[in-house]
Amino acid sequence: MHKELNEPFDILTDAVILATGYKEQIPAFINGIKDIILLSSEGNYRANRNYSIDKNNSIFIQNGEMKTHGFNAPDLSLGPYRNAVIINTILGYEHYSIEKNTGFQTFGLP
Repeated sequence: MHKELNEPFDILTDAVILATGYKEQIPAFINGIKDIILLSSEGNYRANRNYSIDKNNSIFIQNGEMKTHGFNAPDLSLGPYRNAVIINTILGYEHYSIEKNTGFQTFGLP
């Protein structure tokens, strides 16, 4: 049953892959600079809008900001966008133009 449309549907597939047991964690090599990294009270990265995780915009994160940027953080198709934001921040000017309001998606039945 589609939860939003409240309509039944079937999807035929040859396989189903279940990803279970994933747990996000901060790697041990970060311990040496942990005092300058912004962390939440739960111990997660507090990534800024520009993907920096420190007050000086000098340490950046990619694919690990799910708690601050949402479920699409690990989506590799967003890599070019993230790269442009990070490079522009490091340079201090907009070398790569970044389009605003580009996301549009509809959810429905196949």
